[in-house]
Amino acid sequence: MRPHAQSPTARADGQEQSITMLRGLAVTLMVVGHVIGLNGARGLRVADESLWRYSYDCLDFLRMPLFSMIAGFLYAARPSTRDSFHRLVSSKARRLLVPLVTVSTFQYIVQALAPSANEPVSLARIWRIYLWPYDQFWFLYALFGIFVIVGALDAGGLLSTPRCWAMALWIAMAASAAWSAIKAPLGIAGLLKIIPYFLLGCGMGRFGLRLQSGWQAWLMAAIVVASFAFQRAVAAWHIPLAGVQVRLLALVLGLSVMPVLWYVRRPIPWLAWVGQYGYSIYLFHVFGTAGARIALRAAGVTDIWPLFLGSLAGGLALPIAVHQWLTRWSGTRKYVLGMKA
Repeated sequence: MRPHAQSPTARADGQEQSITMLRGLAVTLMVVGHVIGLNGARGLRVADESLWRYSYDCLDFLRMPLFSMIAGFLYAARPSTRDSFHRLVSSKARRLLVPLVTVSTFQYIVQALAPSANEPVSLARIWRIYLWPYDQFWFLYALFGIFVIVGALDAGGLLSTPRCWAMALWIAMAASAAWSAIKAPLGIAGLLKIIPYFLLGCGMGRFGLRLQSGWQAWLMAAIVVASFAFQRAVAAWHIPLAGVQVRLLALVLGLSVMPVLWYVRRPIPWLAWVGQYGYSIYLFHVFGTAGARIALRAAGVTDIWPLFLGSLAGGLALPIAVHQWLTRWSGTRKYVLGMKA
Protein backbone atom coordinates (compact mmCIF):
# COMPACT_ATOMS: atom_id res chain seq x y z
CA MET A 1 0.00 0.00 0.00
CA ARG A 2 1.28 3.46 -0.83
CA PRO A 3 2.11 5.76 2.11
CA HIS A 4 -0.76 7.98 3.18
CA ALA A 5 -3.20 6.12 0.91
CA GLN A 6 -6.80 6.65 1.92
CA SER A 7 -8.90 3.73 3.03
CA PRO A 8 -12.03 2.87 1.01
CA THR A 9 -14.15 4.24 3.86
CA ALA A 10 -12.24 7.52 3.87
CA ARG A 11 -12.58 7.84 0.08
CA ALA A 12 -16.29 7.11 0.30
CA ASP A 13 -16.72 9.71 3.04
CA GLY A 14 -14.77 12.25 0.98
CA GLN A 15 -16.91 11.58 -2.11
CA GLU A 16 -20.10 11.89 -0.09
CA GLN A 17 -18.94 15.19 1.38
CA SER A 18 -17.94 16.50 -2.04
CA ILE A 19 -21.37 15.58 -3.42
CA THR A 20 -23.02 17.31 -0.48
CA MET A 21 -20.76 20.29 -1.21
CA LEU A 22 -22.12 20.44 -4.76
CA ARG A 23 -25.63 20.41 -3.34
CA GLY A 24 -24.64 23.26 -1.04
CA LEU A 25 -23.27 25.18 -4.01
CA ALA A 26 -26.47 24.60 -5.98
CA VAL A 27 -28.78 25.72 -3.18
CA THR A 28 -26.63 28.77 -2.40
CA LEU A 29 -26.73 29.86 -6.05
CA MET A 30 -30.49 29.32 -6.03
CA VAL A 31 -30.90 31.58 -2.98
CA VAL A 32 -28.64 34.17 -4.61
CA GLY A 33 -30.91 34.12 -7.64
CA HIS A 34 -34.03 34.62 -5.57
CA VAL A 35 -32.40 37.43 -3.60
CA ILE A 36 -31.62 39.28 -6.84
CA GLY A 37 -35.06 38.50 -8.28
CA LEU A 38 -36.39 37.12 -11.53
CA ASN A 39 -37.19 40.60 -12.85
CA GLY A 40 -37.20 44.24 -11.82
CA ALA A 41 -40.38 43.81 -9.76
CA ARG A 42 -39.01 41.04 -7.51
CA GLY A 43 -36.21 40.54 -4.99
CA LEU A 44 -33.88 43.52 -4.80
CA ARG A 45 -35.71 45.11 -7.76
CA VAL A 46 -32.49 45.72 -9.66
CA ALA A 47 -32.52 47.28 -13.10
CA ASP A 48 -32.51 45.00 -16.13
CA GLU A 49 -29.27 46.56 -17.42
CA SER A 50 -27.40 46.22 -14.11
CA LEU A 51 -24.56 43.81 -13.30
CA TRP A 52 -26.88 42.16 -10.77
CA ARG A 53 -29.30 41.19 -13.53
CA TYR A 54 -26.38 40.08 -15.69
CA SER A 55 -25.08 37.79 -12.93
CA TYR A 56 -28.57 36.35 -12.44
CA ASP A 57 -28.85 35.50 -16.13
CA CYS A 58 -25.31 34.09 -16.28
CA LEU A 59 -25.92 31.61 -13.46
CA ASP A 60 -29.22 30.30 -14.78
CA PHE A 61 -27.51 27.31 -16.44
CA LEU A 62 -26.07 26.21 -13.06
CA ARG A 63 -28.72 26.45 -10.36
CA MET A 64 -31.47 23.89 -10.92
CA PRO A 65 -29.54 21.86 -13.55
CA LEU A 66 -26.92 21.12 -10.87
CA PHE A 67 -29.64 19.99 -8.46
CA SER A 68 -31.04 17.74 -11.18
CA MET A 69 -27.69 16.20 -12.08
CA ILE A 70 -27.02 15.35 -8.43
CA ALA A 71 -30.48 13.79 -8.10
CA GLY A 72 -29.84 11.62 -11.16
CA PHE A 73 -26.43 10.53 -9.87
CA LEU A 74 -27.86 9.51 -6.50
CA TYR A 75 -30.81 7.74 -8.16
CA ALA A 76 -28.36 5.65 -10.22
CA ALA A 77 -27.07 4.08 -6.99
CA ARG A 78 -30.53 2.58 -6.33
CA PRO A 79 -32.40 2.45 -9.63
CA SER A 80 -35.97 1.30 -10.04
CA THR A 81 -36.80 -2.28 -10.92
CA ARG A 82 -40.01 -4.00 -11.91
CA ASP A 83 -40.57 -4.98 -8.27
CA SER A 84 -39.53 -1.68 -6.67
CA PHE A 85 -41.13 0.81 -9.07
CA HIS A 86 -44.26 1.28 -6.96
CA ARG A 87 -42.12 1.90 -3.86
CA LEU A 88 -40.13 4.51 -5.77
CA VAL A 89 -43.30 6.35 -6.80
CA SER A 90 -44.83 6.26 -3.31
CA SER A 91 -41.61 7.39 -1.60
CA LYS A 92 -41.07 10.26 -4.05
CA ALA A 93 -44.72 11.29 -3.76
CA ARG A 94 -44.24 11.58 0.00
CA ARG A 95 -40.93 13.38 -0.28
CA LEU A 96 -41.84 15.79 -3.09
CA LEU A 97 -45.62 16.19 -3.43
CA VAL A 98 -46.48 16.44 0.26
CA PRO A 99 -44.18 19.46 0.81
CA LEU A 100 -45.41 20.84 -2.52
CA VAL A 101 -48.93 21.05 -1.11
CA THR A 102 -48.19 22.09 2.48
CA VAL A 103 -45.32 24.54 2.03
CA SER A 104 -46.57 26.15 -1.18
CA THR A 105 -50.00 26.67 0.43
CA PHE A 106 -48.43 28.36 3.44
CA GLN A 107 -46.12 30.49 1.30
CA TYR A 108 -48.98 31.58 -0.96
CA ILE A 109 -51.17 32.60 2.00
CA VAL A 110 -48.31 34.58 3.56
CA GLN A 111 -47.62 36.29 0.24
CA ALA A 112 -51.31 37.16 -0.13
CA LEU A 113 -51.51 38.66 3.37
CA ALA A 114 -48.07 40.28 3.67
CA PRO A 115 -48.37 44.04 3.20
CA SER A 116 -44.81 44.39 1.89
CA ALA A 117 -44.87 41.57 -0.70
CA ASN A 118 -43.22 42.48 -4.01
CA GLU A 119 -45.96 40.77 -5.99
CA PRO A 120 -49.24 40.44 -4.05
CA VAL A 121 -51.43 37.47 -4.97
CA SER A 122 -55.12 36.78 -4.59
CA LEU A 123 -56.37 34.12 -2.16
CA ALA A 124 -59.24 33.45 -4.54
CA ARG A 125 -56.74 31.99 -7.01
CA ILE A 126 -54.93 29.71 -4.58
CA TRP A 127 -56.33 26.62 -6.30
CA ARG A 128 -54.12 27.34 -9.31
CA ILE A 129 -50.89 26.62 -7.43
CA TYR A 130 -51.74 22.91 -7.31
CA LEU A 131 -52.01 22.72 -11.10
CA TRP A 132 -49.51 25.40 -12.13
CA PRO A 133 -46.92 25.44 -9.33
CA TYR A 134 -45.64 28.92 -8.65
CA ASP A 135 -42.25 30.27 -7.57
CA GLN A 136 -39.70 27.61 -6.67
CA PHE A 137 -42.23 24.78 -6.37
CA TRP A 138 -42.26 23.97 -10.08
CA PHE A 139 -39.14 21.92 -9.44
CA LEU A 140 -40.97 19.49 -7.13
CA TYR A 141 -43.60 18.60 -9.72
CA ALA A 142 -40.92 18.36 -12.42
CA LEU A 143 -38.63 16.13 -10.36
CA PHE A 144 -41.47 13.82 -9.35
CA GLY A 145 -42.45 13.39 -12.99
CA ILE A 146 -38.83 12.62 -13.89
CA PHE A 147 -38.60 9.93 -11.21
CA VAL A 148 -41.76 8.34 -12.60
CA ILE A 149 -40.54 8.43 -16.21
CA VAL A 150 -36.98 7.29 -15.55
CA GLY A 151 -38.16 4.73 -12.99
CA ALA A 152 -40.59 3.27 -15.53
CA LEU A 153 -37.85 3.10 -18.17
CA ASP A 154 -35.56 1.33 -15.71
CA ALA A 155 -38.32 -1.07 -14.68
CA GLY A 156 -38.71 -2.00 -18.32
CA GLY A 157 -34.95 -2.43 -18.81
CA LEU A 158 -34.78 0.46 -21.27
CA LEU A 159 -31.81 2.21 -19.64
CA SER A 160 -29.67 -0.84 -18.98
CA THR A 161 -26.90 -0.11 -21.50
CA PRO A 162 -24.89 3.00 -22.43
CA ARG A 163 -26.47 2.94 -25.89
CA CYS A 164 -30.01 2.97 -24.47
CA TRP A 165 -29.03 5.69 -22.04
CA ALA A 166 -27.51 7.83 -24.81
CA MET A 167 -30.65 7.46 -26.91
CA ALA A 168 -32.81 8.53 -23.97
CA LEU A 169 -30.56 11.54 -23.37
CA TRP A 170 -30.76 12.63 -27.02
CA ILE A 171 -34.55 12.32 -26.99
CA ALA A 172 -34.71 14.30 -23.74
CA MET A 173 -32.50 17.03 -25.20
CA ALA A 174 -34.64 17.28 -28.32
CA ALA A 175 -37.83 17.46 -26.27
CA SER A 176 -36.29 20.04 -23.94
CA ALA A 177 -35.16 22.28 -26.79
CA ALA A 178 -38.44 21.95 -28.69
CA TRP A 179 -41.07 22.17 -25.94
CA SER A 180 -39.64 23.36 -22.62
CA ALA A 181 -41.03 26.86 -23.25
CA ILE A 182 -44.65 25.64 -23.38
CA LYS A 183 -47.08 26.63 -20.66
CA ALA A 184 -48.51 23.41 -19.27
CA PRO A 185 -49.87 22.25 -15.92
CA LEU A 186 -48.20 19.98 -13.36
CA GLY A 187 -44.69 21.25 -13.99
CA ILE A 188 -44.42 19.65 -17.43
CA ALA A 189 -42.40 22.55 -18.84
CA GLY A 190 -39.98 22.31 -15.94
CA LEU A 191 -39.72 18.56 -16.40
CA LEU A 192 -38.71 18.99 -20.03
CA LYS A 193 -36.18 21.64 -19.03
CA ILE A 194 -34.26 19.59 -16.45
CA ILE A 195 -34.66 15.94 -17.46
CA PRO A 196 -31.50 15.97 -19.62
CA TYR A 197 -29.45 16.90 -16.56
CA PHE A 198 -31.05 14.14 -14.49
CA LEU A 199 -30.22 11.62 -17.21
CA LEU A 200 -26.67 12.96 -17.40
CA GLY A 201 -26.30 12.32 -13.67
CA CYS A 202 -27.67 8.80 -14.16
CA GLY A 203 -25.08 8.08 -16.84
CA MET A 204 -22.28 9.46 -14.68
CA GLY A 205 -23.33 7.30 -11.76
CA ARG A 206 -24.33 4.11 -13.56
CA PHE A 207 -21.80 3.86 -16.37
CA GLY A 208 -18.96 5.92 -14.94
CA LEU A 209 -19.23 8.48 -17.75
CA ARG A 210 -17.05 11.09 -16.09
CA LEU A 211 -13.93 13.02 -16.98
CA GLN A 212 -10.96 10.80 -16.20
CA SER A 213 -7.95 13.02 -16.89
CA GLY A 214 -6.80 16.61 -16.89
CA TRP A 215 -6.78 17.01 -20.67
CA GLN A 216 -10.39 15.82 -20.86
CA ALA A 217 -11.33 18.37 -18.22
CA TRP A 218 -9.50 21.15 -20.06
CA LEU A 219 -11.20 20.20 -23.33
CA MET A 220 -14.64 20.21 -21.72
CA ALA A 221 -13.84 23.48 -19.96
CA ALA A 222 -12.96 24.99 -23.36
CA ILE A 223 -16.39 23.92 -24.66
CA VAL A 224 -17.99 25.53 -21.60
CA VAL A 225 -16.13 28.82 -22.16
CA ALA A 226 -16.94 28.87 -25.88
CA SER A 227 -20.62 28.07 -25.27
CA PHE A 228 -20.88 30.69 -22.54
CA ALA A 229 -19.18 33.34 -24.65
CA PHE A 230 -21.47 32.64 -27.59
CA GLN A 231 -24.56 32.68 -25.37
CA ARG A 232 -23.56 36.05 -23.89
CA ALA A 233 -22.83 37.42 -27.37
CA VAL A 234 -26.29 36.35 -28.53
CA ALA A 235 -27.85 38.20 -25.60
CA ALA A 236 -25.64 41.30 -25.84
CA TRP A 237 -25.80 41.79 -29.60
CA HIS A 238 -29.40 40.60 -29.99
CA ILE A 239 -28.42 37.96 -32.53
CA PRO A 240 -31.68 36.64 -33.99
CA LEU A 241 -31.98 32.98 -32.98
CA ALA A 242 -35.13 30.88 -32.82
CA GLY A 243 -36.34 29.79 -29.41
CA VAL A 244 -35.29 26.21 -30.10
CA GLN A 245 -31.77 27.36 -30.93
CA VAL A 246 -31.50 29.43 -27.75
CA ARG A 247 -32.65 26.54 -25.59
CA LEU A 248 -30.32 24.12 -27.38
CA LEU A 249 -27.40 26.46 -26.74
CA ALA A 250 -28.33 26.60 -23.05
CA LEU A 251 -28.44 22.78 -22.96
CA VAL A 252 -24.99 22.48 -24.52
CA LEU A 253 -23.62 24.91 -21.95
CA GLY A 254 -25.34 23.27 -18.98
CA LEU A 255 -24.52 19.70 -19.98
CA SER A 256 -20.88 20.65 -20.59
CA VAL A 257 -20.31 22.39 -17.28
CA MET A 258 -21.70 19.55 -15.13
CA PRO A 259 -18.87 17.04 -15.78
CA VAL A 260 -16.30 19.82 -15.19
CA LEU A 261 -17.85 20.70 -11.83
CA TRP A 262 -17.87 17.02 -10.94
CA TYR A 263 -14.21 16.65 -11.89
CA VAL A 264 -12.97 19.67 -9.90
CA ARG A 265 -15.23 19.17 -6.87
CA ARG A 266 -13.54 19.03 -3.49
CA PRO A 267 -14.91 18.67 0.05
CA ILE A 268 -15.53 22.24 1.26
CA PRO A 269 -16.78 21.91 4.86
CA TRP A 270 -19.03 24.96 5.07
CA LEU A 271 -20.67 24.28 1.70
CA ALA A 272 -21.10 20.61 2.64
CA TRP A 273 -22.73 21.71 5.89
CA VAL A 274 -25.14 23.94 3.96
CA GLY A 275 -25.77 21.08 1.54
CA GLN A 276 -27.05 18.88 4.36
CA TYR A 277 -30.03 21.23 4.63
CA GLY A 278 -30.37 21.78 0.89
CA TYR A 279 -33.96 20.55 0.61
CA SER A 280 -35.22 22.59 3.56
CA ILE A 281 -33.39 25.67 2.27
CA TYR A 282 -35.07 25.11 -1.09
CA LEU A 283 -38.50 24.88 0.57
CA PHE A 284 -38.29 27.80 3.00
CA HIS A 285 -35.64 30.21 1.72
CA VAL A 286 -38.21 32.71 0.44
CA PHE A 287 -39.33 33.46 4.00
CA GLY A 288 -35.75 34.20 5.02
CA THR A 289 -34.80 36.30 2.00
CA ALA A 290 -38.02 38.34 1.96
CA GLY A 291 -38.13 38.69 5.75
CA ALA A 292 -34.55 39.95 5.96
CA ARG A 293 -35.06 42.34 3.06
CA ILE A 294 -38.24 43.80 4.55
CA ALA A 295 -36.63 44.15 8.00
CA LEU A 296 -33.52 45.84 6.62
CA ARG A 297 -35.52 48.29 4.54
CA ALA A 298 -37.74 49.05 7.54
CA ALA A 299 -34.54 49.83 9.48
CA GLY A 300 -33.55 52.33 6.80
CA VAL A 301 -31.01 50.23 4.91
CA THR A 302 -31.02 51.18 1.24
CA ASP A 303 -27.56 50.20 -0.03
CA ILE A 304 -27.68 47.18 -2.33
CA TRP A 305 -24.79 45.19 -0.81
CA PRO A 306 -26.10 45.12 2.80
CA LEU A 307 -29.52 44.19 1.45
CA PHE A 308 -28.01 41.42 -0.68
CA LEU A 309 -25.82 39.94 2.06
CA GLY A 310 -28.52 40.22 4.72
CA SER A 311 -31.13 38.58 2.47
CA LEU A 312 -28.70 35.81 1.51
CA ALA A 313 -27.88 35.13 5.17
CA GLY A 314 -31.58 35.06 6.03
CA GLY A 315 -32.35 32.75 3.12
CA LEU A 316 -29.82 30.21 4.40
CA ALA A 317 -30.11 30.57 8.17
CA LEU A 318 -33.89 30.65 8.62
CA PRO A 319 -34.59 27.39 6.71
CA ILE A 320 -31.86 25.60 8.69
CA ALA A 321 -33.48 26.73 11.93
CA VAL A 322 -36.93 25.73 10.63
CA HIS A 323 -35.57 22.30 9.67
CA GLN A 324 -34.18 21.76 13.15
CA TRP A 325 -37.52 22.72 14.66
CA LEU A 326 -39.75 20.70 12.31
CA THR A 327 -37.75 17.49 12.65
CA ARG A 328 -38.59 17.30 16.36
CA TRP A 329 -42.06 15.89 15.70
CA SER A 330 -43.11 13.01 13.50
CA GLY A 331 -46.15 14.87 12.14
CA THR A 332 -44.18 17.84 10.85
CA ARG A 333 -41.43 15.57 9.56
CA LYS A 334 -43.97 13.66 7.47
CA TYR A 335 -46.52 16.29 6.44
CA VAL A 336 -44.25 19.32 5.99
CA LEU A 337 -40.81 17.96 5.07
CA GLY A 338 -42.02 14.73 3.44
CA MET A 339 -39.68 12.64 5.58
CA LYS A 340 -40.46 9.33 7.19
CA ALA A 341 -42.34 9.84 10.42
